[in-house]
Amino acid sequence: MGDQRGRKRRMSDVNVVTLSGRVVRTPEVRSAPSGNQVADLYLANNLYNRNGEQNTTFVRCTIWGKSAEFTGTLNKGDHVFVTGQLASDDYETTKGDPSSMTKGRMKVTNCKITLLGRKKEE
Repeated sequence: MGDQRGRKRRMSDVNVVTLSGRVVRTPEVRSAPSGNQVADLYLANNLYNRNGEQNTTFVRCTIWGKSAEFTGTLNKGDHVFVTGQLASDDYETTKGDPSSMTKGRMKVTNCKITLLGRKKEE
């Protein structure tokens, strides 16, 4: 199937991630060079098997704009619901050295966040 000029149209695949979990550490909101607010939220997602054994996955979520501002009100242990897109989280540990490239890490970007509950005070 093509457009009016005979070129093929490309259709994007679905890339939606939905998670709930506990905030691992209190997020810090910062300003990007563009002036937009951005925050990195680290989430612990717990799954339990039939025997009650816990398997925890730690996920980095990058949050922008008004949602990032809201993230600044969260504390370690708060229970949140996050939707976003899965993206690779490659980075270089040493500038210019190809052997220092870290691959295979994933993160969730373009996140929307909902507070499900605050950590209970002991």
